Amino acid sequence: MKIFPPAPPARSGGGYFMAGVRFLVPVLLAGVTALSAAPSSAQAANTVALSGVVSQGGVPVAGMIVHADGQSGGQSFGLSATSAADGSFTLNVPPDGTLNFDGDATLPSGSLHFEADGLAVGSQDITENVPLPAAAQVNISTADAAGDPLAGAGVAINSNSGDAITSTLADGTPVQYIWSASEFCTTDSTGSCALAGLIGFSPQISANYQAGPSYPAYSVTAFPAITADPTPVTLTFTHFTLTPQVISFTGPGSGAVGGSVTLSATGGDSGNPVQFSIDPASGSGVCSLSPPGSADLVFTSTGTCVVNANQAGNSSYAPAPQVQQSIVVGQGSQKITFAALPGKTLAQSPLTISATASSGLTVTFSSSTPAVCTVTADTVTLISTGTCSISANQAGNANYSPAPTVTRSFTVSQASQKITFAALSGKTLVQSPLTISATASSGLTVTFSSSTPAVCTVTADTVTLLTTGTCTISANQAGNATYLAAPTVTRSFTVR
Repeated sequence: MKIFPPAPPARSGGGYFMAGVRFLVPVLLAGVTALSAAPSSAQAANTVALSGVVSQGGVPVAGMIVHADGQSGGQSFGLSATSAADGSFTLNVPPDGTLNFDGDATLPSGSLHFEADGLAVGSQDITENVPLPAAAQVNISTADAAGDPLAGAGVAINSNSGDAITSTLADGTPVQYIWSASEFCTTDSTGSCALAGLIGFSPQISANYQAGPSYPAYSVTAFPAITADPTPVTLTFTHFTLTPQVISFTGPGSGAVGGSVTLSATGGDSGNPVQFSIDPASGSGVCSLSPPGSADLVFTSTGTCVVNANQAGNSSYAPAPQVQQSIVVGQGSQKITFAALPGKTLAQSPLTISATASSGLTVTFSSSTPAVCTVTADTVTLISTGTCSISANQAGNANYSPAPTVTRSFTVSQASQKITFAALSGKTLVQSPLTISATASSGLTVTFSSSTPAVCTVTADTVTLLTTGTCTISANQAGNATYLAAPTVTRSFTVR
């Protein structure tokens, strides 16, 4: 507690773990006498009031500021009062009716101090003592209905249940305070842990245990009387009984890239479905559920596919132990789609062909009749007449085995052609010689001949008229390796 004259500002003081009141007496200014603690009529029942008198040389001093720093219920507080005309002051600590102390197992069974410290000549110390209760160890053990220990149970001791300690100051004034304990521990593999409690108290001790994320926490509570010796408390979860569930799940054992399977499993009677998932132990990209969370398993590359089957529990059923299946995924088979090729003529060279593999890999081509046709990439060049045989192949890779070869054969023949030779109008002998023309669809040169040499003759494309009569000219194209001979076209005209 600190005392200040009216003008200087109050300075803060340090808080105590055990509530304390400090007095600071300025040099030759004032002292505090007759410190006492008693119930306060101005506050609720059982509120402790600290009263004193500020005096100098036995003469009361008015208008002095008295300040107290302390703790209550683990919270720091600061109180102040001004001395009256007779030097008296009163501090009410605190307004909730009790002095509260944080329940720490290391708290000594010592005294509650009200101190007055002087930092100057003439200072004085005044201490009032209240015995603190002693702490004792409480040994906790937990078990389920079968008596098996429950590791990981959370246990709490809380004596904020109204148990209060009443003691007396040196002058006979009663003081009441509460042990405000909230300690926690977690049970080990033996289902045990330890807490601190106050001798003579009957605090509430509660334990919570949760079997898994899908279940509510089960709680049990006890109110044991704490004794000087370690107090044993056993908390048994009598209603903590979950019916076990079992999953029956048989995987396909093996699979192939590109294949798929619908998984099937049965579980317990909780009504919750069996859920499938791909375990992280699976090789990267080996398999997947499509769509995710479904039972449809697709194999996408070689390796080992590991599938987990789980079934959640509820308030009556425990989660089923996970069942795992490993599936060895081997190379997938593939096939080539290569349409039949119709017959071609040499004039249609080169030509483009195509084929696809069910794996999506690229198909390559080769010719087994290179004298008739050759292949470069997807382009076929026709060399001569005959039968052209083209093979389509896919060699496979790490995920797919080679595809069976598909061969397509077709006939290569000479192309047909035709001659275009316009009709010739009648001529007179004086119009000789005259030039004629004709074309072949092949682009090859057309030749002419006269079947009436007494009337007309032909040299190259020049016709010479010899006499009157009918001149008949024939147009021919004999063909070549690519084209057949064109049908002869004949034109006749009158010579006058």
